[in-house]
Amino acid sequence: MKFLKSTAALALAVLMLALCACGTKVEKVRDLLCDIDVDRVSAAGIDENESAALADAYLRIFGGVITEDKNSPLISPLSIITALGMLADGTAGNTRAQLEELFGLKTEELDALLSYLDARLRDTGSKNVKFTSANSLWLTNNGGIKFKTSYLERVKASYAAEIYAVNFADPTIPDEINSWVKKHTDGMIEKMIEPSDVDGNTVSAILNALTFDAKWEKEFEKVSDGTFASYTGDERNVSMMFSSDCRYYELDGAVGISKDYDGGKYRFEAILPDGKTDVFDFAKNLDGKTIMSLPEREVKTSVRVGVPKFSLDCDFDLIPALTSIGITDVFGGAADFSELAEIKPGEIYVDKAIHKTHIELDESGTKAAAATYISTRKNAVMYEKEVILDRPFLYMIVDAETNLPVFIGILTDVK
Repeated sequence: MKFLKSTAALALAVLMLALCACGTKVEKVRDLLCDIDVDRVSAAGIDENESAALADAYLRIFGGVITEDKNSPLISPLSIITALGMLADGTAGNTRAQLEELFGLKTEELDALLSYLDARLRDTGSKNVKFTSANSLWLTNNGGIKFKTSYLERVKASYAAEIYAVNFADPTIPDEINSWVKKHTDGMIEKMIEPSDVDGNTVSAILNALTFDAKWEKEFEKVSDGTFASYTGDERNVSMMFSSDCRYYELDGAVGISKDYDGGKYRFEAILPDGKTDVFDFAKNLDGKTIMSLPEREVKTSVRVGVPKFSLDCDFDLIPALTSIGITDVFGGAADFSELAEIKPGEIYVDKAIHKTHIELDESGTKAAAATYISTRKNAVMYEKEVILDRPFLYMIVDAETNLPVFIGILTDVK
């Protein structure tokens, strides 16, 4: 991995002073590395094993989400994995091992692959298709925490992250974070966090934002009234879009279709389980190999496809989903963020993991956005002993020189 060029050493020293200055008031939102030249880290490509590892991780995360939510869940696994990758760069020990087990890759390998995929996804091959992504890292400048230069280098080199030093106790910071998300999701996600999601004990916040905006290669030929049977069995009136310009797939217990976006570098895919199979059970049993093999399952035949027009917004607390798939250490006293800052394991833990998505799918194309927010917080100080005066007790006011009580009493009730 290439790191900062030698010409950046002085600027980086100034940065570390700014981040470590306890209580220092700096510009609320400023990219602290915007003037520092960093060599990007990127893989040369991605092989089948790496693709399968990522696909399996994506589906495990989705499986965790749909365990908690059965109301048309939509996630961007790429957004979530990107935020987790930035988080993993600051971890060590078993905390990192749990994340790497999810990734199916070493953290350094994931960093390089995500950098490669980001460049690949941006190259859409069409003026009618847009993919954007942005990352940022917000660090406290209030509390004397010494963030490690090596961590800042990694997130800048691998994720092109904007890095800000802020006072999280400032009540305007949630608005600044929400403005950043709104800007980088083309206004599709206007509010990422609430004011209560950060305070003076917040140590860091990781943000990823993605947008996708694409026209179909061939628009749907017809839109007419139709019906849609909901998961609970209710029948909905919908606008159904029809197309004969689709591919058809056959799977065990399901059929699938795909339709190209302009330029052919992106496509829309849908899988319909048979009437005997619960769609959530079907999704939980999917693996990366199956979804990546859809093109191999194409049946050359004519097909008429109906897709409902829809738009929706989703909002998830990722902590239950991630905990259910084995990511536990980052959320408690076992969290080891010793690669993030000069701290002992257990001093910092993840307190918020929020994911939001938006999608609009109609006869002309698809717009979608996603954002992921992960914040860390100082852990409560652990004491070897604890005394809580929560029942009757004796008390005294004592002359410190003679150690003789001036007052002595017993408290039996508090009124």
